[in-house]
Amino acid sequence: MKNLFLNLQVIIGITLLFGFILLFISNKRQNKSINKHIKALENQFNENLEKYNGQNFFCYNERKQQHLFIENEILPDLAPNISIIYLDKNKQIHSTKNQNLASNLLFHLKNYTKFPHLLKIREGKIIDKSINNMFFSVVNQTLDKKVLFNEINDFYNDK
Repeated sequence: MKNLFLNLQVIIGITLLFGFILLFISNKRQNKSINKHIKALENQFNENLEKYNGQNFFCYNERKQQHLFIENEILPDLAPNISIIYLDKNKQIHSTKNQNLASNLLFHLKNYTKFPHLLKIREGKIIDKSINNMFFSVVNQTLDKKVLFNEINDFYNDK
C-alpha cells in the first residue's frame, strides 16, 4: 500500500512537471506569435507614416458645444488639404482617410482628452497639438476666431 501511494505521488509529480513544461513551451510559441503580429502592425503603421507623409489632420470629438461649433464654424473654413478625424460618443472613428491610420494617430496623441487636436505627419513622425484652450476661448467669445485660424494655419505650415 505504501509503494502504491509512493508510485502515485511520483506519477502525479511527473505529470505536473510535464504539464508545466508543455505550458511553458506553449506560452513561448504564443509570445513569438504575438510579437510577430505586433511587429507586423508596427511595420504597417510605419509604412502608413511614409505613405501619408506631409498629411494634415484635424481631430475632434462628440462634445455637444464643441461638435456643433466645429461643424458650423471651423470645418467649412479649413484648407482642403486637411483631413478630418471625428470620434463619436461611442468611440467610433470617422475619417476622410484610412480608418486604421486614423485609429493609430489617435492612439499616439500626447494629450488624448484635450480635443480638438491638430495632427501632421512629417518625416515619419506624428506631430500633434491640442488647441482645446484656445478653441474654448473662441467658443466662449473671449477670443476672435481669426486667432484660432492663425494658430491652425501656423501649425500646418512647415517653417
